[in-house]
This record gives sequence, C-alpha cells and structure tokens, in this order.
Amino acid sequence: MNLLTQKAFSCSGAFPIEPLNTTDTIFNKIELHQAEIPAANGITNARSLARIYALLLGDINEYGQKKQRLISEKTLSQATTSVTPVGEPDRILFGVTSNLAKGGFHVHSNYFQAFGVGVFGHKGKIF
Repeated sequence: MNLLTQKAFSCSGAFPIEPLNTTDTIFNKIELHQAEIPAANGITNARSLARIYALLLGDINEYGQKKQRLISEKTLSQATTSVTPVGEPDRILFGVTSNLAKGGFHVHSNYFQAFGVGVFGHKGKIF
C-alpha cells in the first residue's frame, strides 16, 4: 500500500491500519464510530440511505405523505457533472481510472458502468 493510500485509509494516522489477520478492523471500533469524519464514516442503515438517494432523484410518497425532493433537477445535474480529467488514474484507488463529479459522486465511466450513463454513487453503492 503506498503512502498516500495509507494516509487516506488511516485519516493521516489518527486511526492506524490494523494487521490484515485481525477480525477487529478499525472501521468496526467504537472510537471510529464516535469520531466525526466528514465523508468517511457515516453510519446508517440501508433503508435510510435509500430514502436519502430517492429524495435526491425526486419526490417520494412515504407512509401516505408526499415528501419533496431535496435538490432541484438542475442542482442534481450540476452535482453529477464530471470534474475528472479523462483517463486520470485515481491515486487512492490503486491507480484505477475513475470519474468523480462535482458533488463527490462517482459517475458512469469504464470502471463504473454497471447500470449505464446517468448512474451515480459510490463503488459500493450504486444509484
């Protein structure tokens, strides 16, 4: 693992990377759950995450009540506009080329093409 990747995964050493043979990884420790690390340790359940993403895409009907979308179509379009130079290797993801958008989303690319153009999300969560 290169130094930049190690720094990213350990929050610059605040949470040291554990040996690979342990079952108690740093991401399962209460200290990390209690830390406030923007864009790194949001803890939720699948239903709540799906609700947030659904509200990004449009209005929803929840328990008989209409909930208005969180952002406009224009803002969503801007948030999913790529800012990554074509073919640029990702220095954190081991040199794999990726395609990041203004809103921090991964957008359709050669690596992230499971569902086609217009899809956005995270490598582990595709929306």
